[in-house]
Amino acid sequence: VFAGYSQTSFDFDVDGTSLNAGLGYNTPLSNVVDFVATLSYEYVEVDAPGFSSVDDNGFGLGVGLRWWATPKVEVDAGIQFVDLSDSGNDTGFGLGGWYYFTPAFSLGLNASFTDDATGYSLAGRFFFGQ
Repeated sequence: VFAGYSQTSFDFDVDGTSLNAGLGYNTPLSNVVDFVATLSYEYVEVDAPGFSSVDDNGFGLGVGLRWWATPKVEVDAGIQFVDLSDSGNDTGFGLGGWYYFTPAFSLGLNASFTDDATGYSLAGRFFFGQ
């Protein structure tokens, strides 16, 4: 189970908000490589001065690979397809790396690339029950 929230500010007071929530599945392909698949609900909203807020929702599908380079370093890459009801669809590629400070907490640097945007993020993960 996963969820994410992102807030972006562009020039000229244009702001964007996105959130997603979904389910994921992973299975080992070897001792250090996992296959990962996700299904998610996606929501986006854009606010610009002088215009009414625009929002849209839809679903996302993703597949990728996760490689344990060392016991504390994970590298992942994948493809994400998002279909929004009014805005159409988009396919993107992602690449990221995570460092595990403990088995329950990690920090990661991630990059995503689509036809419409390129994004970079610093993120944290906390695993319950570790």
